[in-house]
Amino acid sequence: MPEFKTPASTVVRRVGGLHLATLLFLFGACLVVPALGAMGWLLERNWRDQTYQIERRVEQVADDLANDIDRDLSLMAAVVTVLAGSPALVSGDFQTFHERATIALRPLGLHLLYRDLDGRQRLNTRLPWGSTLPVESLPEIDEAVRASRAPYISDIVVGAVARRPLVTLTAPVPADGELRGFLHMSIDPERLLAVMKSQRLPPEWNTGLSDRKGLIIARLLRHEDFVGKALPAELRAPRNIAFRIANVEGVEVIRASRVSALSGWLVSANVPVSAVRAAFIADVWSILGVGLFLILLVLALAAAAARMISRPIRDVARFAVMVEDERIPPVLRSPVREANEVAAALRLASERLHDRAWALRQALERFNVALRGADIVVFAQDRNRRLTWVSENAGYHRRDFLGRREEDLLPPESRAAAIELRERAFETGQPQEGEVTIGSNNEARHFRVRVEPVRELGGDMVGLLGVSTEVTAFRQEQQRNAFLVRELAHRSKNLLSVVQAIANETLRTGKSTDDFMERFGLRVSALAQLQDLVVSGLRGGIELGALVKSQLAPFAEVGSGRLSVEGPSVRLKPEAANAIGMALHELATNATKYGALSVPAGWISIAWRFEADDTGARRFHLGWREGGGPLVTPPERRGFGRTVVVDITAATLDGRVTLDFPPEGALWQVDAPAGIVSDS
Repeated sequence: MPEFKTPASTVVRRVGGLHLATLLFLFGACLVVPALGAMGWLLERNWRDQTYQIERRVEQVADDLANDIDRDLSLMAAVVTVLAGSPALVSGDFQTFHERATIALRPLGLHLLYRDLDGRQRLNTRLPWGSTLPVESLPEIDEAVRASRAPYISDIVVGAVARRPLVTLTAPVPADGELRGFLHMSIDPERLLAVMKSQRLPPEWNTGLSDRKGLIIARLLRHEDFVGKALPAELRAPRNIAFRIANVEGVEVIRASRVSALSGWLVSANVPVSAVRAAFIADVWSILGVGLFLILLVLALAAAAARMISRPIRDVARFAVMVEDERIPPVLRSPVREANEVAAALRLASERLHDRAWALRQALERFNVALRGADIVVFAQDRNRRLTWVSENAGYHRRDFLGRREEDLLPPESRAAAIELRERAFETGQPQEGEVTIGSNNEARHFRVRVEPVRELGGDMVGLLGVSTEVTAFRQEQQRNAFLVRELAHRSKNLLSVVQAIANETLRTGKSTDDFMERFGLRVSALAQLQDLVVSGLRGGIELGALVKSQLAPFAEVGSGRLSVEGPSVRLKPEAANAIGMALHELATNATKYGALSVPAGWISIAWRFEADDTGARRFHLGWREGGGPLVTPPERRGFGRTVVVDITAATLDGRVTLDFPPEGALWQVDAPAGIVSDS
């Protein structure tokens, strides 16, 4: 398809309609934006002023409450100090002191108790005189009074008699210059709550009082629910300047706090932000009323402009979908010039894109055909080492590779080579090539990998482009050739020993020179045929009985009493015939050199059968047993012959192969699936 060469600017000059800037100018002529900006500025300033005033008010409330608490505590401290020096108390007339203190302090909601130095209560105005009083341990209070010999204001405690949270104001009781005991004034939290209520704050406002350990002593709102409970750690630090934080109820408040100079308690005041916001919202409504008319006007104009602009924009969006579907959109004619220009440019781009997409598909198809024919996979990685693209011939699961790295895809034993190749390319900026092996032994797959850096226009590396070619067949062929070379060398060495053994055996049993020459020639000819059979690789199937006879013919004859062969007719697959033939030849060679065939009385028994296992599957069993030969001792080292007899046979037949050496003679056994050995 020929490429359309008309410039985009030519197409743009052909369209009509009003400029979008003109339409927006008409919309902005209503001065809505400046009006809304002025409204926002006024609202923001009003909110700032109100917040500032509230914050200063909260700070002032905290200061006033701290002063009121200190003033009340000072008065009570003076009272308890005077009472601690009362003659009746000093002289030990506790009953008189009890009666007078009860009359004087009970109307004020205050109570006194006296404890001697060992903690025993001697009087308590909460109970009638003569009541049994407990021994109460207050080590923190006692130590503070002993150290200062001055009144001490405690943190909140639970009274042994009152059995409720309270605070105590303790004064030392002297006698002859020595400390005689402790006079405690019990202060119910409700008395301190009364001080808070005397401030007459608005209903939403709240004040609180907590001791030095963070326990709530009194609270203006919901006092009974929180007295004695711990204040959250974030609320314990005193802050003279108001700040925002969530209170113990989880409500956001504006809070200020002070530390009482006399008691060390934390005095706080707060107001919910929602209450402040409610006052602000009331002002907002009045300001919004002014701008309501402007907003309605904006909406009307916006609706008109939207109807004019939205239709061509929707058409352009629909055209974009057509471009995605590789269809060429039509010409757009609307009142909006800019929309017409975009649609014209989109149409032009669609025509060119259509031509290039067709050419690209053809190139990709040729590319994929070449990759499939060459068994090559192409991939791309970004700078984060993640796969961003894999060629189609990687298989149906190639999408599972995307977004992953070698560390995620390869088994642990195969990662090092791939990662080293990748990192060397990133470090050097040069193409790298190497081999990656996945799996081991017969399951191993080999890949030749080449990676090259991909650079952006500025020259910086943005990733890698790689090519992976499977060379497993090539490596297997190399291994097979190496094995055949080793096998040929091994057989060449054994062949001389076998020929010598044949000559000795023929000479021992020969009747004359002519008989020796005839029988020796026949046996050497059979040995030559055997070598041709082995070297040819047994490309076609062969009957097992014939294979056994051909392998053993140079060493012993069937029916001679030295060789016994028994089993059903089985036509072996080429691979199975090759493996069993090489194993039989190796066993016969070893028997001639060291085993049963090395002496006249020795014999070999070969038998095979098919039978079903526990699952019902057919299994093939083959056994080689030697007897009558010299005493057998297991070999001290594992040679190449054992590899042929055991390892290669087991791998080829996918079965279990054992080679044992009992004293009476070598024992070789094969157990393999019947379907791998034979098609019958």
